[in-house]
Amino acid sequence: MIDTCFPCAVIFLDVGELTKLVRGPGK
Repeated sequence: MIDTCFPCAVIFLDVGELTKLVRGPGK
């Protein structure tokens, strides 16, 4: 399960972190 969604989770976390960082100070 984790192996199959390994890249999916990585991309999701990457996008989430980027959005959080950008929306953090930009809020």
